[in-house]
Amino acid sequence: IRQTGFTLMEMIISLVVLGLLSVVMLPLLSMPATAYLDAQRRLDLQAQLDLVRSKIGDDLRYALPGSLRSQCIGATCYLEYLEVRAVGKYRAGGAGGTAYCPAACKGNALDATCPNENCMTTLGPLNLSVAGVNPVANVDYVAVLGVGAAPYSLAPNGAMSRLTAWTNRPNDVGLRFSNNDFPDPGAASSNRVYIVSQPVTYECNQATGLLTKYWGYPVLAVQPVAFGGGIARARVADTVSRCRLNVRSVGLPLGAPAGVRQPATIRLALSRASAGQPTESVESLLQFSVREP
Repeated sequence: IRQTGFTLMEMIISLVVLGLLSVVMLPLLSMPATAYLDAQRRLDLQAQLDLVRSKIGDDLRYALPGSLRSQCIGATCYLEYLEVRAVGKYRAGGAGGTAYCPAACKGNALDATCPNENCMTTLGPLNLSVAGVNPVANVDYVAVLGVGAAPYSLAPNGAMSRLTAWTNRPNDVGLRFSNNDFPDPGAASSNRVYIVSQPVTYECNQATGLLTKYWGYPVLAVQPVAFGGGIARARVADTVSRCRLNVRSVGLPLGAPAGVRQPATIRLALSRASAGQPTESVESLLQFSVREP
């Protein structure tokens, strides 16, 4: 009986050939899966970038004009603004009828004969920018923009004063606030009055990769760069690799610290690395403009 089969040499050669084929074919077989994972990471990063753009854009819609301020310390950048709860137009003279404000300057707003006013009346009801949320006495602020006004100052000649009371009337709103010598808004003033609820800060930390939003802290003349454990916060992104901020005031006299229009640009890069895979990144230039409505 004749027996057939493989010799040891033939088996070794076959194994070597199969090994060479697997070395060549394995990368070809894994390329689609790798490409899919890379694309998925890029899509995730782009979705997070779109979320950041939408979130910051929505928030800055309610920013007090002239209140944007930014700074970078090392690898961390900060963007702060004052959040507006409501906006309206104040009367330039007496409101007529039964006056709401009992002060000597009742019904008037920013009258040169009343330098330390504590009340004003609006033309019609306030436009609530946050639906269903009314101004809160002894918590919110009355803000009037003027040439040279410091938005974060509660001192005389600052832009803000603490709101002490408010009431709805048939055709207007009476506002009372702490005595404050508001600066002259100027001849080109739009007679707008703002109700400010609180300051808000976006912190972009390139070392930790975190973009964090802070709110619920006091109004401070100097921009804060540290927030205690009791301050409300929310993580907006966790893949930040690069962040640069630039805020400018437009249409102001030289040296004026506040304005009615502020373009803001944020260069933001997000990146994510996976074990054994190349780092994926996306970058975008976010541009916003805060101005009087």
